[in-house]
Amino acid sequence: MSETDETKKPQSSNAIRSLQACEIEGKRVRAVVDLVDEHEKPNVELILLGADEEVICRSLILGTNTPHIEFTLHIRGVEPVRPLRLKCVVSTQEALLLDEKSIEVGGIS
Repeated sequence: MSETDETKKPQSSNAIRSLQACEIEGKRVRAVVDLVDEHEKPNVELILLGADEEVICRSLILGTNTPHIEFTLHIRGVEPVRPLRLKCVVSTQEALLLDEKSIEVGGIS
């Protein structure tokens, strides 16, 4: 197994306690992430994908110091192919993958 494969394997499959996402008016997606509070200042990447797996937008929060994150992602440009999916990737400061989860984005609230 190569070093690259090693870094892609999760060290822990429970760094993300819960992940929620719903579309809100104005071409925005509200994401709520709850982390297990055992990893010191992890990086949290939120990736919004269309049904065609095209990346619509992404945000990276470096060294978060809170286990509860509420974040709004903005859909810009061409209307994406629905349904939308939110992927959350949690890694250490050294870029070692801790956990990743993906969910379908709920309808407009």
